[in-house]
Amino acid sequence: TGKNPTFSKGKSRTSGYKVHHTPAEWTAVLSNAQFNVLRKGQTERQRGSILEKETRQGLFVCAGCSQPLFSSRDKFDSGTGW
Repeated sequence: TGKNPTFSKGKSRTSGYKVHHTPAEWTAVLSNAQFNVLRKGQTERQRGSILEKETRQGLFVCAGCSQPLFSSRDKFDSGTGW
């Protein structure tokens, strides 16, 4: 049918998340680039991320909710710039 089965009619695409903010609160918490990617669904420019050459060891977390995303052990250079 071409419809996304993840979203049902009448249900917010943000329901089920533990962190909820108003748009104004999100803009206070996130940079413009982070807001565009995390809240508007946009994509970073290729080779535009400061994290592309990140080499520190540790755990990468979400800028919006601080939930763990992946470990530096799992990071690799895909050669694509993303």
